[in-house]
Amino acid sequence: MTTSTQASTVTPEELGFLVSGPGRASEVALARLLDAGLIRISRQGLVSAVETPGNGATPLEAQMLASLRISPQNLDVITKTTAYSPATESLRQHLLARRLIGKPRKGALYPWAWIIAILTFVIGLGADNFLPYLLVAVAVAVLGVVFLRRKGHLTGAGKRVVKRAAALDRVTAVAVYGLRGKIFNQPVYAMFGLTASVVGMLPVRRIKKRVREDTGVGSCGTSCGSSCSSCSSASSCSSSSSSCSSSSCSSSSSSSCSSSSCSSSSSSCSSSSSSD
Repeated sequence: MTTSTQASTVTPEELGFLVSGPGRASEVALARLLDAGLIRISRQGLVSAVETPGNGATPLEAQMLASLRISPQNLDVITKTTAYSPATESLRQHLLARRLIGKPRKGALYPWAWIIAILTFVIGLGADNFLPYLLVAVAVAVLGVVFLRRKGHLTGAGKRVVKRAAALDRVTAVAVYGLRGKIFNQPVYAMFGLTASVVGMLPVRRIKKRVREDTGVGSCGTSCGSSCSSCSSASSCSSSSSSCSSSSCSSSSSSSCSSSSCSSSSSSCSSSSSSD
């Protein structure tokens, strides 16, 4: 019971690592420093330290802040260097000690799997019936890929943490969805006043797992305005009993709604649109 409770309590950086690896943990450290006012990001994507007392609350933050105090760096550079820093490796070791991720597989099974697959394929080319050899080669190759991808995989406890993860504030929203992600149809980067062009500098990563979107980070207030005129995200919002739920908004070839209207009654905002 105690082990389960401890495993379920993780920091935003740890959660980011579990959800999407060291790169996500680096984004979380960046978000926390922005949240604390210790760094700023220009419109050109240049990250610089602010002359404010403070060294960061975690080793990962301290690593990033120390680098930026030496010289400003582009967003993609600072996040990448932090992701492969000793502080991130210490974070990985900590998660390993807590049994939230598994130990890396150090065996030579998957290299041998590839060799066997290639040899089987070559031998099959000279056989009368090539199909069995091909099937065996594919099966062995898949086995090698599986073992390769399971390096540092999540344990059962780690999977439960990710499954229960919820974005309680804008920093944990970065941990769960990343700066590129969206929550309630709003970009996470917008919570920090960043633009799409700046966040576009970040390397694209494969999303491992989508976690639930059941918390109140931000609100639909920005999208349920008095005019309900925005349809740039191809979505419209409707509210019932002071809560917003998203509905689809059909778009024309110019990616905008041809017509939309907003009517209010008893403090609720509803919108409807028609396609061409």
